[in-house]
Amino acid sequence: MGPQAERLTFGDMAKMVVEDYQINARKSSPPLARLEEFFPAHTRALDITADVVKRYIQQRLTQGAAAATIKNEVGVLGRAFTLAYRSGHLPHRPYLPSPRVNNARTGFFSDAEVKELLKHLPEYLRPFVEAAYITGWRRGELRQLQWAQVDW
Repeated sequence: MGPQAERLTFGDMAKMVVEDYQINARKSSPPLARLEEFFPAHTRALDITADVVKRYIQQRLTQGAAAATIKNEVGVLGRAFTLAYRSGHLPHRPYLPSPRVNNARTGFFSDAEVKELLKHLPEYLRPFVEAAYITGWRRGELRQLQWAQVDW
């Protein structure tokens, strides 16, 4: 493996991820808190195997974390390994298991329910809600819409 790979720790990789987020002007910070609880900073990167990550996933599931949250956390760990590999600190990027996420949206309004809802909304809000229902756009997408983008 080489001395560089032998010395690389989870703490080193976490720093790489934080720097990567800063360089790429990410508005959020990487979700490292739970990973740092499970993997102490001195944990050798070579000791973080697929089996260890499976144990991490199982622990997080028993703590009640959502599968999507765990997938994001494991994704950050994967990013750390990718950065370490690309910078020459590791000879390869290991496989990391990830939980399956099934979070398809449910609970859509019917036409009749929307008509009833519109009756109870203030007049100024009705066109906005109706446009959201017709297009399926989210609130943020509609709020960013400008007149120049409207094709009559």
